[in-house]
Amino acid sequence: MTGLTASCPLNSKMSVDLGLSQDLNFPSGFQRSLEWSTMDWLNYEFWPRLVVGIGAGGGYIDSVPNSIFEQLQGRVNWRATDKISFGINGGAEFSQFPGGGTGSGGSPLVNPIYRRLHPIPAV
Repeated sequence: MTGLTASCPLNSKMSVDLGLSQDLNFPSGFQRSLEWSTMDWLNYEFWPRLVVGIGAGGGYIDSVPNSIFEQLQGRVNWRATDKISFGINGGAEFSQFPGGGTGSGGSPLVNPIYRRLHPIPAV
């Protein structure tokens, strides 16, 4: 997997995080899978240790069947101490399967996206 991220403050309370990624899988004896995606965030700092964000992203998966997806997510990051942070995010993913036999655009699927609270080192 390869990724590229960038962050930019908009003012003293708001910032933007941009991310691009690619995941190329060529397993021996199995179907290959190529994925390109983006996930972008608008963040708001309520307090110096509490940041809330809303994100949108999308991507394309070249496999059998091919699919296009969009994601809407929210997240909360809390820096408990200078060395420990907790984060949680969740949202929905909408997938379409062009040419998948379900009509011209396929039918959307809604899948929950979640992450458990976990400690991560603060930067």
